[in-house]
Amino acid sequence: MTDEVADIFSLAAEARRKRNAKAEARQAEADALDEVRSSRELNPYWKDGGIGLPPEHPDHNPPPPPTSGAAVPRMNDGGLSWWQKAYRRCTELAAEENRPLEEIAAERYGVCPIL
Repeated sequence: MTDEVADIFSLAAEARRKRNAKAEARQAEADALDEVRSSRELNPYWKDGGIGLPPEHPDHNPPPPPTSGAAVPRMNDGGLSWWQKAYRRCTELAAEENRPLEEIAAERYGVCPIL
């Protein structure tokens, strides 16, 4: 019984060594291929493991996220952003023309109880 167990463990260890040797051989082959490829590469942004984009490209250095209350495009808000813009435009126009907000909203959008 102990000989059978020892044989199983030795077979497993041998299989593991073979897998590791194959993986090391594949990695060495891939490294050699990369060296050849980089020596023939004409694009300077791909040479030496680059990402292929110049440093000033937008994908290379993404812009920082907005921190202030700047207008950020929103999606899937059910039209809320549209209503907010419409309300803002109506209030600005009402202030410029010295007219009631309801009158301007009715003129632009018809009867508009939400505004």
